[in-house]
Order: sequence, then structure tokens, then C-alpha cells
Amino acid sequence: MASQVWFIVLVLVVTTSAKSFTNVSAFPEMLYGSNLTNFRKECPDQLSQMDSCIVIYRDCFGLMRATRECDHQFCGCVGESGYIRDDSIPQKCLDHLNSACVTVRSKGNLFKNQIVKENIKPAVNAIEKYLNQIRSAHKTVAEQCGIESKIKDEEARMLASLNTTNRLFPMTMTFFAMVNVEKFISKSEQCQKAIDQYERALQDLDKTTVNRLEIPYRFWFIGAEFGSIGRVVTRALAVETCENASPEFNHHSVVRVNCYDRRVNRSACDEKYRRDTKHTLSTTESKKLKCKMFIDLVEQVQSLRASQFYEEAVDYHENGLKIDVNGDSLTRGFEGFFKGSMTRRETKNDIVRLEASQNSPLILQQLYEDVSMSCGKSKNSADVVTSCASKYAYCIHKIKKECMIQLSICLDHIDGIDGTCEEKIKEISSFLWPSTATTPVPTGESNAAKAITRGAKEDYFWWIARMIALFVFIVVITLLIISIGAAIYQQGCVSGARKICGEKHSMNQGKQEEDRLVEAPSSSSSDVATVAETDAASPRNDESNDQEPLDGEEEIARIGNDDNYEIIQMSNNQEDSQHSNIKTETDSIHNFIIIPQDTVDHT
Repeated sequence: MASQVWFIVLVLVVTTSAKSFTNVSAFPEMLYGSNLTNFRKECPDQLSQMDSCIVIYRDCFGLMRATRECDHQFCGCVGESGYIRDDSIPQKCLDHLNSACVTVRSKGNLFKNQIVKENIKPAVNAIEKYLNQIRSAHKTVAEQCGIESKIKDEEARMLASLNTTNRLFPMTMTFFAMVNVEKFISKSEQCQKAIDQYERALQDLDKTTVNRLEIPYRFWFIGAEFGSIGRVVTRALAVETCENASPEFNHHSVVRVNCYDRRVNRSACDEKYRRDTKHTLSTTESKKLKCKMFIDLVEQVQSLRASQFYEEAVDYHENGLKIDVNGDSLTRGFEGFFKGSMTRRETKNDIVRLEASQNSPLILQQLYEDVSMSCGKSKNSADVVTSCASKYAYCIHKIKKECMIQLSICLDHIDGIDGTCEEKIKEISSFLWPSTATTPVPTGESNAAKAITRGAKEDYFWWIARMIALFVFIVVITLLIISIGAAIYQQGCVSGARKICGEKHSMNQGKQEEDRLVEAPSSSSSDVATVAETDAASPRNDESNDQEPLDGEEEIARIGNDDNYEIIQMSNNQEDSQHSNIKTETDSIHNFIIIPQDTVDHT
């Protein structure tokens, strides 16, 4: 009975302690005080202020700032250094704000852990979903190939040696453990089938990854210490953690591997890698906390294989292919295990050619191909040159600004290059930065120098030719429009005189003639005599016109005069009765003048 009582007491103590611990670390409820309802009713303005300050506090930890710095920022948001003095704010509201600041200063580390956990939870869930696509196939290989216990032991050993709270480690360590266990695989038929299935699962996973990452699998060096499995797994992690910063972090891994290949001191190579990744991480604001989680994982698993990988690099050199780096190649994923191994290093020294497009001139493509051909023959620089090309292609299609500048910077910072490779890189720098070139490239001494001159001239002449062609085209179109309009107008005047221009012209001419005749004295005998003489002469003109037919102009003039005759008569019929005497005289004069127009000598 007594034991039961003690057990109940112990349960109550543990429950109370758990509740107390939960309340202590509860964020952000503790910042609103013990009674949130009263705070909302009594201090609505201060409640809104508190909400905005809590958002700032979360973001501060999301940017991986120190706890003390975030605490100070929160207190500065709610008031002055945690001791708020404002007569316009009710005392109860001031007490709430001061209490929140004091709570943050005392519980900052607990709040930080909770905020970090909440921030990385979506990324961790997405990564877990990715890895589940290959986890079953991985487990099948362990079972069918007789290495299940060895993988579990190696996984436990690696986790114990790292001693970390990073949530990515327990999720991924079983895949990295394969590198030290593959040599124990029994090559049975069932085992080989399981390996083939595992290979297809990795292909499917990387197919999904590369569509978002847009970095070709063959140019991805993060996880290269662990072969195909390491590279595919780290690509899946990078998509959900670093995303747009992934090309930079990948390039740092390429430089590190190249440093190993050149037999530079391993500590110096690792130190340079950490320094470069830290700098890149400092410029990654949007997903800094999640990206830091990924970089921590990569650095620590690399350290597990650093010594062995460094020794393997002595004799490693694999010639690659000559490939084009363009928009299509950015989505080339994992294709299969290298020489039948799941964990063997498979990086290659490819010779690459950049794409030529509106944002990437053809001359740059020619220059870079010379660089790749020269540097690809040396294990000291080929992989780094290829990585620069991959970064440039990614920039052209994703970032779309300062791509050529970044390409030049990337090439100029390659260490350990030999003489020929260095000369070709200088030619690109001279092309991209002609004003900073220390020595000009001699004409005729290299294909690149010839290409620069030829390309510049061709671009200039093509530009002039395009401008001239555009000007000629505009002039031709303008003249064509004018000629068509004139032809239409002339055709209308000839074939449809009354409708277009003939009728208007005839009416104006008839009106002017009528005004002139009306103003003339009607009883002038000299005018009548003159008209009589003209009438007497008209029979002779008729005889001469009968002998010589009218040409085209004379026929048109006759038609126009006939029209004038008809229009004038229509106008005369509409005159008022008060002008009847003038109308009669005008009609007789018109008839006298217009009827004999056929006999007018046009010579």
C-alpha cells in the first residue's frame, strides 16, 4: 500500500515538473502574461505592438544571430531597454510590456531552441519525404546483400563520432554509412537485383530534384566523397535548404576536391572551404537557418572521409566528355552507378562549350571552348573550369544579371593552373575587361585573339547593315504608300469624275463662269457682235474637226464641257423668279458658248 502511495506521489511530481518546464519554454504565450484575455481587452494597442515585436524576434533567430542580440532587439521594439516609461500608456499595459522584456532576457536560449525547431520543421518534413523514395530500396540492398548489421553499426559509429543535434544527421547517416560497408557485399543474383532497383530509385529521386535545382548531376560535387549515393542525397537536401545558393556552395566543394587533387595541404584545403562557405552563407538571407543546417551536415560528413578521400585523390583522374552547357543540360540528372559501384568517386574532367544566345555572345562561346580544351588536359583545373561554366549557364537562365562578370571572376580565382590554361583565361578576361588588361593579346598569335578581332568587326558590320536595311525598308514602304494613294486618286478622277473629283471641279468652274457672265452688261452690242463672229466661225471649225479626230486629252476636255453644260442647266433651273430676266439672258449665253465647244480649236 505504501509503495502505491509513493508511486502516485512520484507521478504527480513528474507531471507537475513537466508542466512547469512546458510553461517555462512556451513561446510566445509567456510574453503575453498570465491572462491574455485581459491583456487584449485592456491594452489593444500594446497587444498589436507585441505581435509585431514577436515576429521580429523570430526573424532574428532565423538569421542565426546571437541570443543576446535578439533579446536586445525585442526589448528595444517593445520599449527602451526593457524599462518602459511612457505617461500616455496605462500602467497595466506598461507592466505587460516590461514583463515581456524581462521574460525574454531570462528565457532567451529556451525560446531560441523552440524557434529554430519550428523554422526548420517544414524543410525537415520535405526532406524526409524525399528520402523515403529511396529508403526502402536502400534497406532491400542491405538485406539481400548481407550487410544489414554492418550498416547499422557503421551508422551508429558515425553518429557517435559527430555528437550533433542537427536533425538531418539521423535521417541521412544510413546512406553515408554505405561507403565503408559496400566492400562486404556478397555478389549474389538477388543482391544484384536489389542494387539495380536501388539505382532506379536514385534516378527517380534525382529526376525530381534536378527540375528544381537546375544543376546537372555530372557538375555536382557535394557528397562526391560518398559516390553516387552521396551526391544524389545531398542534392535532395540542397533543394529544400539552400536552393538558389546551391550553385555557390557546390562550386566551393569543387574547389576543395580540386585542392585535394593538386596535393595541397589538406588542412589548408579544408580551411579555405570553410571560409568560402561562411562568406556565401552570410549573403543568404532568405533561408539562412535551413541552409546553415545543410552546410553543417556536409562539413561534418566530409570530415569523416577527408583523410581517406585525400589519399585516393593521388591517382584519380577520369577524362570526361565534350558537352554543351545550356538550358537543356541543366536538367540532366543521375544516370547510373559508375563502374558498378554505389560509393566510388565518379567526378570527370569534362570539356564544355557554352551556349550562344542573346545574353551570351558567340565570341564568348569560342573563347571559352579554347579555355576548356586547354584546361581540360590538366587535372589541376579542369573540374573548376567546368564548374565556372555550369555557374554561368545557371546565371543566364535563372539570375540573368552580371553573368559574364561573374564568369570572369570565377576563372580568375582558379588556383594551380598551368601556363597554357592561364593564357587562355587571360584572353577571356581581356575580352570582358579590355580597359583593365595589362598587356594586349598579340594579333595572330592565338585563335582567341583572332576571334576577338573578327567577332568585333562582324558585330559592327552587322549592326550597320541592319540599320541601313531598316532605313531602306522604311523609305520603300513610304514611297509605295504615296504612289498607291496617287494612283487611286488619279484613277478616281478619270473613271469616276462625278463621284470623286470631276463633279466638284465642274461645279466650281460652272459657278465661276456664271458669276462672270451675270456681272457682264446684258445689252452690250459689242459682246453680241463678238459672239456672232464666233458663231459665224464655228462652221469652219466643225469642218476641220470632222476631218481630224480628237485625241485623248481633247476627248476628256469635251466630256468635261458637256458635264459643265448639264450642271449649269440644273443650276439655272433652280433660280428664283425675281431673277428671271438675268436667268433667261444667262441661259442663252450658256447655250451660245457651250454648244459649239466641240468645234474649238485646241491648238
